[in-house]
Amino acid sequence: MAQPQVLLQDDNGNAIPVFNLGGAAAVLTTTTSASVATAAVLSGTAWVTIYCVASEDCHITSDASPTATTSMLLLKAGTYHTFNVPPGHKLAIIRSGASNSTLYYQLHASG
Repeated sequence: MAQPQVLLQDDNGNAIPVFNLGGAAAVLTTTTSASVATAAVLSGTAWVTIYCVASEDCHITSDASPTATTSMLLLKAGTYHTFNVPPGHKLAIIRSGASNSTLYYQLHASG
């Protein structure tokens, strides 16, 4: 029988996203000024929480067939972010400046 999942909570009783250590983070890298997307959906059946950091400033989005543009959410280099991604979605990023950016991310199925 599977053990019930116990979520850590902050002082206000809100769940704290915790990610398992081990394994390599997934990587998405821009090599030109064009948008680049993950090759496969992150999950076809469940919402997924991602924890990510970018090597250089970039813009991020998600959709079934995403194309990132520079008008979308800006991720500043070296800052960590947590996002919920709907089932059937891929990630897409586009660099913000002249430097290529690498997005490192870990997934956590959230139900």
